[in-house]
Amino acid sequence: MSNFKQFKIKRELWIQSLNGKDRNSIMSQIYRMIWNTAVFKVVNEGIKLASVNEKGDKKLNGMVFNLFGDLYFENQFIAIRRVVDGYYSLEHNKKGVCSLISLLDNMIQNISLLTRENYFKVEGLEYDYEIVRKRYIKYEQEQRKGKNGVTVFTIPDELDYHRILERHKEFDKLTNKNENNRTPDDCVKKEIFIKLKKNVIDATNKIKTYVEKYVAHAATMQSRLLINAHKISIKVRDIWSAQETICKVANFLDIYLLSRGSHFFLPVSQYNNFRYIENALVIHNDMEKIKRVWSEYEKETQSWNNLTIEEILKN
Repeated sequence: MSNFKQFKIKRELWIQSLNGKDRNSIMSQIYRMIWNTAVFKVVNEGIKLASVNEKGDKKLNGMVFNLFGDLYFENQFIAIRRVVDGYYSLEHNKKGVCSLISLLDNMIQNISLLTRENYFKVEGLEYDYEIVRKRYIKYEQEQRKGKNGVTVFTIPDELDYHRILERHKEFDKLTNKNENNRTPDDCVKKEIFIKLKKNVIDATNKIKTYVEKYVAHAATMQSRLLINAHKISIKVRDIWSAQETICKVANFLDIYLLSRGSHFFLPVSQYNNFRYIENALVIHNDMEKIKRVWSEYEKETQSWNNLTIEEILKN
């Protein structure tokens, strides 16, 4: 199999892993994470604006908003941990995962495929921009002759030599070359991926450790003490800082090394997402129904304490 054919196969895998339609693609994970944060910010602002009683306490139900806060934080902890999961590889047959770390690792493993020539081929760009520039000049001259000197005319994409020149300049930076020593075999520097990976790990490592000890696993006290997990304190700004780094690295990969697309991370709502937000959850006349739900569930849970030895030992 040719080097270019291998590159096309791997590139398609990387694009699908990062930006495919699958719900587990990296961008799909990021979109859900950022959307939920936007909702949290809106609700949190609503809490700040809520009226207070004579003691200065917010006139909001603590039970509901404590649950909302707990769910948001655990949701974000798990989402961040999932999108940077590096335990399994991208191409593990049974346990492959879509994550930024697994994607970066796979690109590092195939670094020899990331050549200037391969990228120009797969993006449909002429390697020698001087050839295209000459075609452009000829086209421009023909247009002026045919239009009696009119200077306004459309330039076909295939004659846009500036695009080729800019891509060469980008690759000069990615390969640590310049216009005087660039070659088709110039390869993207491994250090770029190493730095991107380090940025992701540094921004998320505290959250990842917390999740593994308190959220994904109920770690024993001894296990937590071994790494001083009890001293880990996660603040909202830690979550949002981790999100920022994840988004920046994902966008960098897509712009410069994958589909060439740039992303806006907060999805555009397909409906009026503020509809009915001003309404109370429960009106006064329905309070008895709400209390009844609590009471009935309480009785149900109380019935769970009567498992007998006889029941365990019967057929």
